[in-house]
Amino acid sequence: MRLLLLGEWSLLFLVVPVLVYVDFLTASRILILLAMVVYAGAVFYRARPVIKPRRTPFPLYLSERIVVFSAGLFLLALLISPETFMEMPRERTQLWVMIVLLYPFISALPQEFLYRHFYFWRYQPLFRNEWGVLISSILVYSFVHIIFDNIIALVLTLIGGILFATTYMYTRRLSLAWIEHAIYGQVLFTAGLGPYFYEAPW
Repeated sequence: MRLLLLGEWSLLFLVVPVLVYVDFLTASRILILLAMVVYAGAVFYRARPVIKPRRTPFPLYLSERIVVFSAGLFLLALLISPETFMEMPRERTQLWVMIVLLYPFISALPQEFLYRHFYFWRYQPLFRNEWGVLISSILVYSFVHIIFDNIIALVLTLIGGILFATTYMYTRRLSLAWIEHAIYGQVLFTAGLGPYFYEAPW
């Protein structure tokens, strides 16, 4: 059983991203993500695990953290891409509005289900403790972004993975990780960092 679980983990979180990166899998990235989420959802639904939210003071400073890191994204965009700073809301308003409205549902929610809610439940047996699951979740989440082929995407998703995974680990609430992820994604595209993530909204 453990060997089969390891094989599943390797296929989903290592093999598939590499095959996409080398253009062996040429289907839409959204469709590939959707296929992974559908598989995870089927496994999750079949098992019907009971995941109880944890009572913790952690969410009390979640809003402050969101403000700080959102400001950091705006500053980063201004420093590394001043020519595209807030270009989308200013010059492509309709596209920007569509992304702001749809990103939470077509990208952030599927990712947080797959890399947090499903991941922490499904792959606990592969790691010694909860911290092992946390660290691996962070790393594979960043790793999948090799498909963008730029260091900015990898660094930002590594930081994002730390934030989202710790939010989920301390609270066991998919909703909180999803909201945090959605806000950062909306800020990222608003600030002008979207070009680093255009090819595939993982």
